[in-house]
Amino acid sequence: CDSLNVTFSGTVAPILTSNCYSCHSNATAASFGNNIRLENYADVKTNAVAVAGSINQTGGYSPMPKNGGKIKACSIRQFEIWVSQGMLNN
Repeated sequence: CDSLNVTFSGTVAPILTSNCYSCHSNATAASFGNNIRLENYADVKTNAVAVAGSINQTGGYSPMPKNGGKIKACSIRQFEIWVSQGMLNN
């Protein structure tokens, strides 16, 4: 699990593509994702705290992925690192 070279384009976007886009892409968010879009940097940055809570399945947040187990621990850690490093568009 690479926790040193975490970037939005190289790390976070692929995590979201693999685990979230089926419900939270621009095309599907209105129908399946409670209108929460995670397909571009601005949307992800706006929703980052809620995404972190949801993928950690923390109380008070809707556990994601919906009707599924947690995503890989490495992916959760990488997302948290990106958030803690200031959510850069890199």
